[in-house]
Amino acid sequence: MADQARIIKLLILIFAVVGLIAVLGFGVWGIAKIAKTLPSPAGAVSRLASLISGITLTKELVESASNVTADPKTIISGETFTLEWRAPNKGTAGIYELEYDCHAELTLALPTGEEILCNAPFNLWSKETMGLTAISKSEAPAELSISINFIAQGTNVPAKVGSANIIVSPKEDTPKAAGAPPKAAALTAGKEKISARLVDGIVPSVGGAANLAIQIADVGIINETTGVFTHATSVSANQRAGIVFDIMNIGGVPSSQWRFRAALPAAGGDYLSDAQDPIGAGTKVRYTIGFKDLTKTGENAAAITIDPSQQISDADRANNTATTTIVRNY
Repeated sequence: MADQARIIKLLILIFAVVGLIAVLGFGVWGIAKIAKTLPSPAGAVSRLASLISGITLTKELVESASNVTADPKTIISGETFTLEWRAPNKGTAGIYELEYDCHAELTLALPTGEEILCNAPFNLWSKETMGLTAISKSEAPAELSISINFIAQGTNVPAKVGSANIIVSPKEDTPKAAGAPPKAAALTAGKEKISARLVDGIVPSVGGAANLAIQIADVGIINETTGVFTHATSVSANQRAGIVFDIMNIGGVPSSQWRFRAALPAAGGDYLSDAQDPIGAGTKVRYTIGFKDLTKTGENAAAITIDPSQQISDADRANNTATTTIVRNY
C-alpha cells in the first residue's frame, strides 16, 4: 500500500508540473500576440510626448494645377491655337494621347484641316506642344474641353495629365445690316475645378528612383474649435501654433511606406509619425502639424525630417529635411 501511495503522489506531481508548463507556455504565447498589436517603443514614447504637448496632425492629398494649357483660350472658328502639356512624372518614358468629347456643333482638327475624331485617342507620341484648330457650326460661342493622357512605357493604362477648355466663337461670314443690333449670345457655362489646397502647381520630377522631398508651405495658428489654419508669424498665449508642410515624390516610381520626425519647439515636441502610405510619382501630400506652449519667448525653430532612420530607399537625402521658425509673443 505504501508503494502504491508513493506512485500516486508521483503521478500527481508529474501532472502538476505538466500543467504548470502548459499554463506558462500559453501565457507566453498570449503576451507575444498582444505585443504584436502594440506600437513600437519609439512610437509609443513619441505619442506619449505628443499628448503632453498637444500635438495634432492632419494630412490631405494635394491636386496639381492643370498640366495642360491652351493659348489663346478664346478663338474664332477656324483659328489656330497652341496646346501645351507636361506629365507630372516627366522623367518616365511613354507617349501622350489627346481626347475630346463629341459635341454636336464642334470639331477639333489639325492646322492642315485633318479632322481629329472625338471620343477616340489621338496619338501625340512624345510631343509636348501642338497647334490645333476648332471648327464651330454653332451660332453662339461654345466650349470645348480637351484632355491629354500619358501612357508610361511598358503599360497600356492611360493616366490623365490634365485638360484645357477653349471657347470657340462662330465666324461671321456675311456682314450684318447697318444698324442691326448684334445677336445676343450667352457663353456656355464652363467647368470650374478648384484643386485641394493648391500650392505651387506641378510637382517637379527628375524621374528615376523614388525621391521624397519636403517643403515648408506656411506657419501660423490653428483654431481650436474649427481646426482651420490661418497664416501668422507669431502666436499668443493659449493659441495653437501650426506648420504646414508638403511631402512630394519627385522621382519616377512610387515610394515605400515611410515616416517623418518633427522636432517641435514645445515640451514633448519630439514627434515620430506612424508609417505613412506610399506616395506616387509626381504626387504631393500636405500635412498640418499643430502644437501648443512654445518653449521660449521670441523665435522658436522647428525641423521636420523624412525617414529619419533612413529605412527606405530614397534617391536624394539632401532634400529630406526642412526648417522654419515661429515667434512666441508672450
